[in-house]
Amino acid sequence: MGGEMLEDILAIYSNDIVTQQIQRAETTHRLKLVDFWGIKEGDRVLEIGCGQGDTTLALAFSVGKNGFVHGIDLADENYGSPETIGKARKRILSSPVGDRIEMTFKCDILGENIDFEENSFDCVVLSHCLWYFSEYETLERILRKVKRYAPKVCIAEWDPGITDCDQLAHLQAVKIQSVCESFRQDSDSNIRTLFYPEDILMSVAAGGYKVDKTARISSPEVYDGKWEVEMTLAEYPSIIRRQKDMPDRLKELLLSEIHTLRKATKIKPLSSFALTAERA
Repeated sequence: MGGEMLEDILAIYSNDIVTQQIQRAETTHRLKLVDFWGIKEGDRVLEIGCGQGDTTLALAFSVGKNGFVHGIDLADENYGSPETIGKARKRILSSPVGDRIEMTFKCDILGENIDFEENSFDCVVLSHCLWYFSEYETLERILRKVKRYAPKVCIAEWDPGITDCDQLAHLQAVKIQSVCESFRQDSDSNIRTLFYPEDILMSVAAGGYKVDKTARISSPEVYDGKWEVEMTLAEYPSIIRRQKDMPDRLKELLLSEIHTLRKATKIKPLSSFALTAERA
């Protein structure tokens, strides 16, 4: 069934060779996460930080025709590249599973005007969105709020703890970005707060959930490490030089790190830290 589901999801994307190659790796990773989380037929899922819907589609196929996935994202429909999240939503909602999906943008789950009925979902999913948060406290605040909506929370984020030296370039890129973002205001960067597994576990406990299980999920075929390295090399030298509040010595250090990063020849993505937790 897993192979059939993968092919069905890939059919929703462009059929050009590059897109299919990239999306096969990305979708395979999302299906691994959904399988670990134990998402089942008929589940109602609230996905926070749905973005272009890679995980949304994996969830939608897993919950089946009697299930439902509501994806929300803080960004507006023009955010995202090479495909905006607005275009992705249009493609997804016109797919064979579109009738079991809702995607809402410019939606802050912490906003006072955002609310759902008690136990209106079976689980809340946060899939590779934690590093977008502006501060660590955001995760705890979200979990405290959604605790009323669902008895279960499912989380996945890249794990900075490397197990392969070829993951070092991905780690180096995200560390450079996270240091720079601590000096920037109103950023829309992919990486603003670098959560480690320990940070996630503490937030889950403080948010009122008890961890059920954890896992380290490796997907070496995904392109996220390569993308982060490329973006760091292309954009961050100028970002660093423009930072008025950053000490000159720190700028020099980060620029030297970027110089070293340019020499990376093998780039493997970080593994993912995933967990499920039940309402305490």
